[in-house]
Amino acid sequence: MRKAAIGLLISLTMAAAGMAAPAGWAMPAAVAVSGGTAVVPAPPWAAKLYLKTPRGYVRWCTGFLVSQGWVLTAAHCLRDNDGKPIQADSFSVVIGRTDLTDTHEGQVFGVSAVFAAPKPKADDHALFRDAALLHLVGPMPSWARPLPLAPQGYFVPDSDYVTAYGYGCQSETYNARGKSTSCVTSDFLRMTKPGSYEVDDSCNEPHQRLPELYCLVSLNRSFITHGDSGGPWVTDTKDPFAVALSSALTDFQEDHQFHHMLATTLSQPELHRWITETAEITPGLSGVVYTDEVTKASWLFEADGFRHPITSTAVYKCLLRTGAVTVDESPFDLAELPPSRTPARCGASESEVKVSSWGLGAVLGPDGRIWVTAFDGAGFTAVDPQTKAVHAYFRKGGQFYAAPAFDGKGNIWDAAVNSYNLSYTGFVRYDPRTGARTTYKIPKACADSVSGGGIYLYGAADGSVWAECQGLEATVLERITSSGKIGAIGPASGGPELGPLTPGKGGVMWADVVPGGGEIIKASPSGGESTYPDYNGLGGFDIVGNGSGQIDELGSCPGKINIYCLETVASDGTRSIISQIPDDDVGDASMDTHGNAWIAVGGTDNGKVTTGQYYYEVAPSGQATVHAYKAPDLVLVGPAVITSDGVLWMDTYRNECLFRLEFTG
Repeated sequence: MRKAAIGLLISLTMAAAGMAAPAGWAMPAAVAVSGGTAVVPAPPWAAKLYLKTPRGYVRWCTGFLVSQGWVLTAAHCLRDNDGKPIQADSFSVVIGRTDLTDTHEGQVFGVSAVFAAPKPKADDHALFRDAALLHLVGPMPSWARPLPLAPQGYFVPDSDYVTAYGYGCQSETYNARGKSTSCVTSDFLRMTKPGSYEVDDSCNEPHQRLPELYCLVSLNRSFITHGDSGGPWVTDTKDPFAVALSSALTDFQEDHQFHHMLATTLSQPELHRWITETAEITPGLSGVVYTDEVTKASWLFEADGFRHPITSTAVYKCLLRTGAVTVDESPFDLAELPPSRTPARCGASESEVKVSSWGLGAVLGPDGRIWVTAFDGAGFTAVDPQTKAVHAYFRKGGQFYAAPAFDGKGNIWDAAVNSYNLSYTGFVRYDPRTGARTTYKIPKACADSVSGGGIYLYGAADGSVWAECQGLEATVLERITSSGKIGAIGPASGGPELGPLTPGKGGVMWADVVPGGGEIIKASPSGGESTYPDYNGLGGFDIVGNGSGQIDELGSCPGKINIYCLETVASDGTRSIISQIPDDDVGDASMDTHGNAWIAVGGTDNGKVTTGQYYYEVAPSGQATVHAYKAPDLVLVGPAVITSDGVLWMDTYRNECLFRLEFTG
């Protein structure tokens, strides 16, 4: 039986050292990492708070540097047992110390002022805006750098992994009531192992789904425990930016573990604005080129709230020609702007690559090449996106009328067709590396359902391939493993007619129910299906994903005619509208590896686009960017394939070529 529990976490630092807490002092909520990885050396933004008590200084909360002289931590770390604020001169802070026992590392600062984030109402939830800023005494050392905040409005989608940092307990035990009974302290900053926690808003239910809290579910790889609150959560440990800070553990269960974590969302507009203004964080201006005054490296700050690296002289010159303003910044101030790995772009470059193509749509292979079904359906064609080299495969013994799909072992799958009577003859597995091919019998339910329709195959994130056996009124789904094992998904006789499948996280597949009534389904590898109604009234007709968990749906905006919106779809089917498309001539949608949706649009974006054609790029946060280009004199087929370098590739209808579209800004 599950025992629900929530609490501001109590530090065991003094208890572990054999010290009792002085009267009037509360040990703060202290979140650390059990079973995690020591971070050596400590990042230049890592901050450890110490507290002066009648028995000397003791280790207190974690924090992190966000600007010159300002450290962010949890607000509940600033109060004692009586709810009274702890005075600023009772704190000291050490920055950048790898081993807390090594007093020669890092730098120690006094604190001149502390500020807790204001709450709209005095009786607001204890965890509401659980953030505080400490102002340090003295200049920063030359090696110090801030950890930037996620842009205002940025939100981590459900099912995305996040990583926490914190000093404190390496391991911990609890009694049956969820109270900590022992703590093995750590002298090092630690981080959770990859894949230890994912965002899942369902565990926020008992707390009225507070919009300023991320609910983070443990996947039992490493745990947040008592130790230090106020530590940051990030989505990318190589180019990190803080999306949240640790506030409290919740959901204590019979195995005597807290399985959920509540973290304060730093991108919530009011809180983000308060932190930015109080700590005087450098504001990024969209369209400005920022240059590191030491290294001379440059970035373009874009409307999505991130600085994007300028990776070539050509892009830099293009930006200057188009009127971009340049600003030199110190390395410290520049580090306050959150980084993106997506390169900056300037303008559009359109080109065509001659290939043998049947015009059935392109797919991105696991080898990074663009694959299409060859002309007349006789095999497949692959294009290297870097060299433009073209290779033909399986030119004999095959006839295919759909785009190929790849399994997790690099094999191509497609449904073969008898060219004389157009009947399906089997599922074909083809290894382009060896030329080996095997044919598997199509299940009767699938074969019987496709009268007047067709069979379309899609690769799933778990390495399987799904066959959508589409009839005039119903759809049968079959899941195929790389070894050729075939199993039915959902009702054996088929379910409602579906649109194209799109991959979700862990091998699930999503699809719109057609004709458009707004319903969507989620089909799981185990065979089950869930149907979700459209409570927003979007009237969706195109659903896209990239296999990592981000799912978006395109459809008609509620209560509006010929106006289209994009919404995100959570793992439980709940949906939130994040953007409205500027024009009503909306085409196919795709999703890149970053979770950004790309929508082909015809129009002018209120007169801003002179070419009459553009791609509307929408980030998971809802930030949108318009990319204008000149439409080719070609019939483009299917959604664009987007390679890791951000280039869009489209198949063309019987034009025997692929259309390549690169935005360099």
